[in-house]
Amino acid sequence: MYSKVEGLPDAPITDPTVPYQDGTAFFINGPRIHEYHKEMRQYMISQVPEGKEIMTVGEVGIGNENDFKDYTNAKEG
Repeated sequence: MYSKVEGLPDAPITDPTVPYQDGTAFFINGPRIHEYHKEMRQYMISQVPEGKEIMTVGEVGIGNENDFKDYTNAKEG
């Protein structure tokens, strides 16, 4: 949810009877999400002392099979 569509557009009003509209298309699996994850991974690796290992945990809750494969692709890191 931290890679958002540029310009931070408002969600379209699809149900005027509720105060908040569905804006997930603008912040779920955003355009730079994998770039940000790679940057975070490199940072975390740089913090680990020699001979030690770390494990990080993340959540991917909204997407399709291809999205989930992209998030867990070992080749891409």
